[in-house]
Amino acid sequence: MRPITAPSRAALVALAPALLPALLGAGLFALLAGGVLFAPQAPLFGTDIYDRLYLALVGEGRFDLPPRVLRLEGHYTPDGTGYLYHGLAPLLTRLAAGWAVDLSRVSLAGVSVWLWAGLGTALWHLTLDGVLGQGMATSRRRRGWARLGLAVLVWLAGPGLLVAANHALFHEPLAVAYAAVAGIAWLLVAVARGRLSLGAALPLLALGAGLVLHARPHLAPGLFAAVVALVGLDLWRRRRAGLAVAALTLLVLAGAGALLLWLNLARFGDPWLMHGSFAPSGLQYGTYFWGGEDPAGPRAQAFEAEGRFSPWRLPANLFIHLFDLRLGGPLAPVSEAIGAIFEGLKGGVGEIRLDGPWTGMAYLWPLWLLLAGVGLGAAMTRHPVILIGLGGLLAGTLLMLCYPTVTLRYKVDMVGPLGLLAACGLVRLGPWLAALPARRAARVGRLGGLLIALGALFSLATAHDYAQAFLTDWQVFRPWSLGECLDMARARGFDEARAAVLCRP
Repeated sequence: MRPITAPSRAALVALAPALLPALLGAGLFALLAGGVLFAPQAPLFGTDIYDRLYLALVGEGRFDLPPRVLRLEGHYTPDGTGYLYHGLAPLLTRLAAGWAVDLSRVSLAGVSVWLWAGLGTALWHLTLDGVLGQGMATSRRRRGWARLGLAVLVWLAGPGLLVAANHALFHEPLAVAYAAVAGIAWLLVAVARGRLSLGAALPLLALGAGLVLHARPHLAPGLFAAVVALVGLDLWRRRRAGLAVAALTLLVLAGAGALLLWLNLARFGDPWLMHGSFAPSGLQYGTYFWGGEDPAGPRAQAFEAEGRFSPWRLPANLFIHLFDLRLGGPLAPVSEAIGAIFEGLKGGVGEIRLDGPWTGMAYLWPLWLLLAGVGLGAAMTRHPVILIGLGGLLAGTLLMLCYPTVTLRYKVDMVGPLGLLAACGLVRLGPWLAALPARRAARVGRLGGLLIALGALFSLATAHDYAQAFLTDWQVFRPWSLGECLDMARARGFDEARAAVLCRP
């Protein structure tokens, strides 16, 4: 066995360009997720919901929460019992730390968002930095600048910044899925580059897909299908030698799926029920149940007429996710033109709700998009493992583009195929960059630096605005007093005894 020795000075110097921006980024994420930088002007909505759910499960063995905790974001049975319908994966943070923290007094939401956003960004950094030098046999100085630029791109001009910018209820499952998808991409690239066998990666890929299922379920079907296809590929290559790994991988997938069905049964009384409706039924949207949303309104009608996911929404949603930008003054015609194109693409698909901040991916992540475009024609994209994994990641993105709401956090759901293609693009660019004459390399470096700076500027400005989203002084997220809750319960026809139970603290 080789003795463990301290890293040499040369190794530390080579590591510094990648490590220093990562440390700076992790610190920035902590300030954002902790509400220190860009501090919200009012408390954020739902930061205690996962803490209270953990306490309800551990202390009372129940999945429901009082309406005064869930408010309009809960989904309700006809007797007023409220359930959280979001993914339950953030409970992992509570399982790890709940024994040491009084969750009735302290929320772990900020810590959880920081942890998962940082882990996901670190995994994307490892993935992209690992392929940057492939075939890039060039000077140490040029490699150092390239690694520095890549680290800044990932940590200060990447999606993790927006994940960490807000720790309201919606962002904990988003952060978990972001980290899980980054881990899946890292595994796929490691297999494609020969650093990890497919057999060794399969159970881990299944764990990642299962975690996504319990965080952002709409992203999971494509990933499950991809993992099953990779099991088939491994069996075709190794025949009987791959049977044990195949069985373990499929068992992990089946376990994750069975757990979701059990959770649905425990919460909603139906293993196949995932969410409520805008009509009288066994499970209803909180906005409908408490009278906050008219079932004849445009959003409810869009769900009714076009379905929750419709492929006809895809062109308009893709365009607006890429290019939306709200400008005033002399630049207002630019925004008006973007809006007109969106309306033209939308056609007759009904209402598509647009939520701010309105910043398209073309401005947030321009270099990511450029690298992904290069990756479309890269040889590594045609590697069977990458091709299958890319298909699984892309399926979730396409599904998200078919949804009748466009909002900033949904862009993070699309990072999987974007980042994986960017890794393929870097593999393709490495030899080309290494062969460039010094003068041309300098020009390419300046262009890359400009795109990174543009992305960082838009990302920080958007994070500043996004930190003020989902505040409890917004009408839809405001707290309910005891008297107000009792009045609402009576208006729903509940007697005094039931109203008192529903409106408990």
